[in-house]
Amino acid sequence: MQKAISMRLPKIVAIAVILLIAARPCVATSIKKPVWIYKAKQDVWSVAILPNGNVAAGSLDGYVYCFNKDGQLLWKYYTGHCVESVTATSNGLVFAGSGYSVYCLKNGKLLWRYWIGRWVWSVAASSDGKYVVAGVHGGVYLLSGNGRLLWYYRTGLGAGSVAISPNGEYIVAGDLNHSVYFFDRSGALLWVYNTSLGVPSVAISSNGYAVAGCLNHYILFFDKSGKLLWKYRAGECVGSLAITPDGKYVVAGDARGDIYMFDQGHLLWKFKAGDAVLAVAVTPNGRYVAVGSDDCYVYMFNTHGDLLWKYYTGSPERHNYVWAVAISPNGSYIAAGNCNNKIIFFEQNNANAANTKLTTENGKEAKSKKSSTMSLEACSYYLTSLLFHALNIYF
Repeated sequence: MQKAISMRLPKIVAIAVILLIAARPCVATSIKKPVWIYKAKQDVWSVAILPNGNVAAGSLDGYVYCFNKDGQLLWKYYTGHCVESVTATSNGLVFAGSGYSVYCLKNGKLLWRYWIGRWVWSVAASSDGKYVVAGVHGGVYLLSGNGRLLWYYRTGLGAGSVAISPNGEYIVAGDLNHSVYFFDRSGALLWVYNTSLGVPSVAISSNGYAVAGCLNHYILFFDKSGKLLWKYRAGECVGSLAITPDGKYVVAGDARGDIYMFDQGHLLWKFKAGDAVLAVAVTPNGRYVAVGSDDCYVYMFNTHGDLLWKYYTGSPERHNYVWAVAISPNGSYIAAGNCNNKIIFFEQNNANAANTKLTTENGKEAKSKKSSTMSLEACSYYLTSLLFHALNIYF
């Protein structure tokens, strides 16, 4: 009898495992329909969501746009240069990096403009809008909420990516040469970490945890003292990152199309998109993750890595690469910007925005591009912005 039970035990265990897997709640992937789409005149490289659900977007046509949740254009402001970066604060301020200046806008009115004289690549602000950091050709600038220069630090090639902690205490910058710089609010350089290649993406938590995505394929995670707590080698160069305010969750995307989510350095899940990942965003509690990809899709995941929905923005022949995504703190609203001039808005719980047949602009059913095996070509998308910056510096 004992022998019979022992012989059957592997089969019993196998059946139990199958039952446990089958008992796991299944999440059906739906095809999302946006609430609205707005067509700008040129590429949309940056989007942000305000606390009331309004959407700010920056376009290469020189405009900063602001819409309400219904897609009504509330205002637009012309800067005269390409708007490469926008960010929004809890009190309704919109900061934009455009040309050689940083702009502060509210309700469509210019509160101030700070002329830097160097091409502005990225901007980030504390949650209350009291501090704004700009990554520029040649270095990092920290401005006060009223537009006064607090300090400037010269880096190597320039800070292609910057982030500031929500409380404004710490600033991290990724240099396009090969370094991660970490400052406190006073401008003191607390530490520098040298990598073998450039650092196109950085993010920071409220308590000073900093994460960097590198062209050498590594994701690096530091505490505020500069101690490297963990690192992970991705499949290709890492051009997009997001972190939750407590530093618990990190989301990253690489040029091979892999999307990663970590919990305190442990890989929770990995998903392969159809092409290079260009943008990621995560809610503060880590419950939802939004992704924009070079395969022309917007993706939405939960913490467990379940693909909740996706949306095909259009054919690659029309350059529908999704360059920017943003998500509201509660995960209700998602905005995306693509290289076919589109600003796209989704509502997570909108019954009319789910289970819709996926079609292209010509009405035919969309098919995702096949995964690219040309890693160098995929990696080049992260260098496109740098080339664009260089052209604007000299012309």
